[in-house]
Amino acid sequence: MAAAKEAGLDMARLEKDYSGPEVKATLQENFKVAEDMGLNGTPSYVIGDQVVIGAVGLETLQDKVKTARCAKAAC
Repeated sequence: MAAAKEAGLDMARLEKDYSGPEVKATLQENFKVAEDMGLNGTPSYVIGDQVVIGAVGLETLQDKVKTARCAKAAC
């Protein structure tokens, strides 16, 4: 909320929209999908057919993306 305020967003509208039924339903759906996929940490990534949970670092993420793209760590 602090970042939104700093960006100059209309805080009254943001709070109204955020507490609305559409946003709540979308968040519940996203939580359900994450739960079904076994994503139980923050951050979580799906890279190719792999699930990466936690702050693993940029180098690890880059290696996972390369592997997903090229079927090996270096293309």
